[in-house]
This record gives sequence, C-alpha cells and structure tokens, in this order.
Amino acid sequence: MIKQYKNILVPVDGSKESEDALEEGLRIAERNSAKLTVIYVRDVNQTIQNPYGADLVFEDLNEEEKLIKSNVEKVIKRYKESNFVSMTGYPKHTITKYAKDKNIDLIVIGATGKNSFERILVGSVTSYVLNHAHCNLLIVR
Repeated sequence: MIKQYKNILVPVDGSKESEDALEEGLRIAERNSAKLTVIYVRDVNQTIQNPYGADLVFEDLNEEEKLIKSNVEKVIKRYKESNFVSMTGYPKHTITKYAKDKNIDLIVIGATGKNSFERILVGSVTSYVLNHAHCNLLIVR
C-alpha cells in the first residue's frame, strides 16, 4: 500500500544535510499535494553551555534564523502549501512535540546536523526523532 502524506515536516539547521532534506521534502509534498512545514529550532542548549554569554548566543541564533529563513523561503516560494516556523527549545524535543501536536504524518530530516560532534554517526537530534516520533520518518543523507 502506498501512503499519501498530507502534512510533512522538515527540520532545518543550516547544514547541507538539512538543505537536502528540504529539497526532498518539497518534492514529496508536491507529489502528494501535501502541506509542507519547515521548522527551525533555536537551540537553548547553546545558551546553557555559555550562560555568561547568553545574550551574544541569542543574538547569533537570531542572525542564524534570519539567514536560514531567507534561504528556506527561496526554496519553498514555488510551492504555495508551505510555511516556515521558528521556535526556541531543545530541537529534538521540540520537533517531536510539534509533529505530534500538528498531526504531521512524515518528517523528512537530514542524517546529521551542523554540529561536527553529531556527525560521528546519525546526529543526536535525528536519532532522538527516529526513536520518538509518532509518524513516518525519512532520513536524508
């Protein structure tokens, strides 16, 4: 049985893998006439790791978000059933909760993130989402 997806979620973090996941998610959304949501999560882990420089970290995250949003909008502008969502939190928890709350039926996610430590195997965010998401997951390399 071939499943038709209605609500697709693509988490992005500015990495090459997330860009590839976005392209794949967009193709799947177009084929299924599905709603495509692209989510960027400002990672609070970064502020915890540097509590004395939290203001600078948030400033950097806001700049990163602007750049990512601009890049995402260039890609998704050709598909009217798409939107960009930005949140603050722990990415792995925020992504899985958002997917459940919004009845997402497919998450398309990059195998690894931009953090070089996460590139050792499957990224920690991807691994968590793989094990905790309520819906289907496509991991893009």
